[in-house]
Amino acid sequence: MIRLAIFLLSTLLFFYSESLAQQPPELQLDEILSLARDRIETYKSAFRNLVATEMRRFGVFDRKGQIKKRRTVKSNFIVYPLPQTTGMAEEFRQILEVDGKVISKSEVRAEKFFANLLNSVSNDELRKKILDESYRYDLVNVIGYTTSPGICLSSNLRNVFRYKLSTTENIVGHKIVKIDCEQTSETPLIRLSNSKLFPDNRLVADIDAGVPTSEVSDLRLKATIWLDSETLQIVKETREFTVLMLETGKRVLIQSCNLKFNNSKFEILTPEIITIDLFRPDRKDQILKLAERVEINYSEFSRPDIEIKVKS
Repeated sequence: MIRLAIFLLSTLLFFYSESLAQQPPELQLDEILSLARDRIETYKSAFRNLVATEMRRFGVFDRKGQIKKRRTVKSNFIVYPLPQTTGMAEEFRQILEVDGKVISKSEVRAEKFFANLLNSVSNDELRKKILDESYRYDLVNVIGYTTSPGICLSSNLRNVFRYKLSTTENIVGHKIVKIDCEQTSETPLIRLSNSKLFPDNRLVADIDAGVPTSEVSDLRLKATIWLDSETLQIVKETREFTVLMLETGKRVLIQSCNLKFNNSKFEILTPEIITIDLFRPDRKDQILKLAERVEINYSEFSRPDIEIKVKS
């Protein structure tokens, strides 16, 4: 019996060691960051061949935290490549409905718009036309969130972020690798702006502080990204932007963002919902309050039947 037990134990140990040997080695943080960046580039590239139905819901709050204005904008969402800049594109929205009211002749308007767009002499002119057309009914200026996931993983920000890797439970059927990202120093690529002009798309983030930039400093980003452990595509992401209030010396939250992605029939996980909250300092009460909220929902992803032509 003793010999049999020893034999069985030896056999079990052999197969256990064999199974361990066959398991793939775990990826290290730098490898995961590099592969995740590649997946983000794949996401951006694949998105340029997709069309989606987009619903943008806006809420503007008063000082008591009550909604004082709402708006809902339904659009066809596409990504338009900027012809004079390799790899860069802009989000375009063909607006179909505003607060449930159908925009008449939206297809005719879109056809005329794209015909006129080909006459643009520069990317700056082309981009301004796209943004003016796409956001003409918006109550809040939020641009570029759909096509810019995982901004803290950008290779040109590697030296200003601290990353922490961990694993967590499954999310919607995905085994997850979680990365916590914390900005440790300022960078010109993440900029404060209180301008009502459209943000500079050469930056990673162009954030409106809601107050004069002379009153705040030291914009910082903290984010958490949940990656599918097999594909390293982003399943979920949260972001928080904070600034230092010069008058009080306190660090305060000025913007939070939550992005959730879903399975699709295409080669990427597609966005399902994006929620952006904008906070503004209340000088009277000396506290920060929720001022604006934008919720963006996506559905009905498909490949367009027509080719998007650009002037080279």
